[in-house]
Amino acid sequence: MLQQIYLVLTGIVVVITFVLGILFLAIHIPHEEVFHNYRLCRKLLAFAYFIMGGLNLVELLMNAEAGDPFIIRYITLIISSFQAFLFTYALITLINNKYLTTKRLFKEVVPIAILTIFCSIALSVHLPAPALHIIFYLGIAYYIFQLINYTLIFNHQYILYQKKINNYFSEKETLRLRWTRFSFYTALFIGIIALTSVFLTSPLTAVFFILIFALFYLYFSIKYLNYIYVFNIIEPIIHTESELKSEFVRLSNDDISNSVEQWVRNKGYIKTGITLIELASQLKTNRTYLSNYINTQKGMNFNAWINWLRVEEAKKLMKERPKIPITEISEQLGYSEQSNFGRYFLKYTGKTPGSWRKEAVK
Repeated sequence: MLQQIYLVLTGIVVVITFVLGILFLAIHIPHEEVFHNYRLCRKLLAFAYFIMGGLNLVELLMNAEAGDPFIIRYITLIISSFQAFLFTYALITLINNKYLTTKRLFKEVVPIAILTIFCSIALSVHLPAPALHIIFYLGIAYYIFQLINYTLIFNHQYILYQKKINNYFSEKETLRLRWTRFSFYTALFIGIIALTSVFLTSPLTAVFFILIFALFYLYFSIKYLNYIYVFNIIEPIIHTESELKSEFVRLSNDDISNSVEQWVRNKGYIKTGITLIELASQLKTNRTYLSNYINTQKGMNFNAWINWLRVEEAKKLMKERPKIPITEISEQLGYSEQSNFGRYFLKYTGKTPGSWRKEAVK
């Protein structure tokens, strides 16, 4: 029964991976230079999806039982190594579109190619089993190194991206691309269980793996294809090569301080969706200098500073007008969603807006 379920799920995965591979190639991408690496990653992902679909099709036709265990282990190792590289760089490209370079691509592909060549030679010349085991476990060692190294690289790039978000947007929680971190660790988990699956031949394990595999590939492709719709919003923070060329001249510290304080007195921070570049334009300075000023003089990033100002204003409103609805306060302060107001209020006061107001009224 489990074997039949596994074969049905494998057939579904074959269809899903081929269809998604076609979508990666077919859906239009603008021809601007900033999309170059995204276009490249889409093509690589299409190639990867076709490979996975083809391998699952072969497994389905062969019923995966009569295969040479060494061949299955070697193929699984090579595919896992390639997938680890591909998914890591595909995700990093979304948060740093300059990270993928020819040099890095060469550095990652060459070891995988060497591993593939060694595995192919080992199988074609019919080395004794002990030699095949040695080569396989050396490949496992390299694969473990890959996973550790990619985890460190991705986390570093993700943290840098979050810092840029905090130093540019006042809200926009959906632009944090938290799904990229979820996808990375899900892919990492799948990569680990893909290798362990060659040692665990239980039908239940096989069904579990193919189900997780199918759901992840579907989820990842939908998110990756939809990225194109948010790129124009986050483009200023991931493509800052020429950010200073079109911006205003640098002001003195006193000038920027006076301008900022005047802007605060005018409650400019209650404008919905205010960004660092908008504020820099209003103050006639460039965003890099303004960001440094806020971080050093205010002791917090742009996002934290704006929301701290809004929370302080909310506290004043609730004291002056105890009956004002929370939803109205949220709207007056420029929040696009009330949940965002509640989250920031809790962050800075340790209480929800409702509970804080009750205590203030008492």
